[in-house]
Amino acid sequence: VAVYMSMLEFDRNITQRMIGMGDSSGGLMWLRLIQMMVEEQQPVPLGLVLLSPWVDLSFMDIELDSDARENRVLLSLQLALNLREQILDI
Repeated sequence: VAVYMSMLEFDRNITQRMIGMGDSSGGLMWLRLIQMMVEEQQPVPLGLVLLSPWVDLSFMDIELDSDARENRVLLSLQLALNLREQILDI
């Protein structure tokens, strides 16, 4: 997040030339970064290339207590909706 924000401070339009790429946990890091940037209403990269991102779409391994659930970083429905909104510009 710090590196991304530094890049935005240096050149606010850098996202128009940026494509993020990550595999496995690197893909999850990009997804989480994009989610954070959308929530903060910051610009996001032009695109993402994710190779087998390490995300849990089934939510099957979430423990039952609410504290564990809140501390997990997962591909959430809200992230999917935010990404759709960014991609389709709606």
